[in-house]
Amino acid sequence: MTPSVVRPLRQLVAHRRLHLAPGAGQCVESTVPVAEFGHWDVAHGRWAVEPGTYEIQAGASSTDIRLVAAG
Repeated sequence: MTPSVVRPLRQLVAHRRLHLAPGAGQCVESTVPVAEFGHWDVAHGRWAVEPGTYEIQAGASSTDIRLVAAG
């Protein structure tokens, strides 16, 4: 499906910073509200979320992605 609006390749949402000792690990849970995937629909004067599959990426930086999930 072709999107109706141009979107950036990545957007920062539900972010948090963790400080761990070298070699340490920690489980983290984040919730990304559906509204975070929306854009302002000028024609209808409201927020809209396009249908389709969105990919969630988690990592140390935008160039160091360590986890990917789609839904």
